[in-house]
Amino acid sequence: MLKPIFIVCCFLWALKLEATSLNDEFADSYSNSKLYSSSAVDTTDGSLKMNQLLSGYSKFDTSGKEKLFIVSPLYTIGYNTVQGAFLGTAIHYHRWNDKKQKTLYYADGSYGFSNKMVNFSAVYKRRYDNKKGAWYYLKLGNEILQINDYEPISSLINSWLTLTQELNFAKFYHKQYAEAKYSFEFFKAIAMQTSIEYANREAVSNTIAYSLFDITNRYFTSNNPINVNGLGQDLFSRHNALTLKLSAIYQVRQQYYSRVNNKLKQPRLTLHYKKGIESFGAITNFDHLDLAIEGNIDFKLMGSFSYNLGAGGFLTNVNSTFIDYKHFRANQSLFTRMDIENFKMLEYYSYSTTQNYARLHLRYNFNSSLMKQFSLTRGMGFKGYAGINFLQVDKSNQFVEAYVGLSKLDFLRLEFVSSYGTLQHYLRGVRIGFDIFTESEF
Repeated sequence: MLKPIFIVCCFLWALKLEATSLNDEFADSYSNSKLYSSSAVDTTDGSLKMNQLLSGYSKFDTSGKEKLFIVSPLYTIGYNTVQGAFLGTAIHYHRWNDKKQKTLYYADGSYGFSNKMVNFSAVYKRRYDNKKGAWYYLKLGNEILQINDYEPISSLINSWLTLTQELNFAKFYHKQYAEAKYSFEFFKAIAMQTSIEYANREAVSNTIAYSLFDITNRYFTSNNPINVNGLGQDLFSRHNALTLKLSAIYQVRQQYYSRVNNKLKQPRLTLHYKKGIESFGAITNFDHLDLAIEGNIDFKLMGSFSYNLGAGGFLTNVNSTFIDYKHFRANQSLFTRMDIENFKMLEYYSYSTTQNYARLHLRYNFNSSLMKQFSLTRGMGFKGYAGINFLQVDKSNQFVEAYVGLSKLDFLRLEFVSSYGTLQHYLRGVRIGFDIFTESEF
């Protein structure tokens, strides 16, 4: 009895750590947080002490032109069936000049104790035009990454499920790569981003099958999402890939582009184009186009209506691997992301495709005054909402789910979901949403 209670306590503690972990895009917002401004971290002489290598360290220049963060290894600890237990850290160094132009140096690393592999990445990023939001970065890496680049299941949740439920939903591959990216405001309310990446990609297999509990009639699946029972069968052969990405976001009737995604007053149009270039030893050759529109309609006292619609497909597909397929923001765990475009019960890889596809996400947010009409929620500060998610892949495969939910302080959500798909069984269940899983564009 004590073992499950101990594991739950560890999970909740780790959840709190993940909620306050540092993100290289938005590290500035943490500079005044309790985590990085406590007396245990800020030392009078600014020197790094040994105990801070474990607890985390930060140093701020009094002029406000320099910041240094060393992320505690406690934020990166995890477990999966490919790497086994892994542990790492990250270093962020921010510098501003007199023109408020920002330079970021970022490096992280981790070690997998079962596959005995060191993972690392290093980034140099320069924001040189604040008015137009223009920046560029260069990145090098040698990493074990999720096949779905949306990373639909967080490392924390996957570690929890692997250790306690004998479920290894996350599937991985090994990538050694170099990437260059450039982002700028092309015109009023239009943000552009382009990137080029050269990578060596290699399939990996499970190296460990340990779980704290032995669940009856449940076994770990292989790391091949196409054939989860095909142990020892690689998903693809090792190869090189040269990939070009172009993205554009247009904010309708706006004077400028805003990176804030939630509660858009005007529609936002998004275009993503990705091309595999068969050159310089790379073998992939395809053209993938994706279009989306999202927005929010405020009905004042009647609540609000949010929507996100998307469609796309492969214009050409001479040669691609499963890594290059269109993957969706799926979820099979109890915990779900709160972004509207995330599915609640869609299997992670069953609908991955190189065919045409369309998706629809609708959500109606009830006005708080309406919730006061119900005795169970009156005076508790809950907000109610209901929604539907739909996916069409090619002509024959569909998935649909409907849900109702309650939210508290826009941080925690409890949802009741019912779903059905042509490639998976009818499901009903509960989902819990945390805003710490919410992602941001650009």
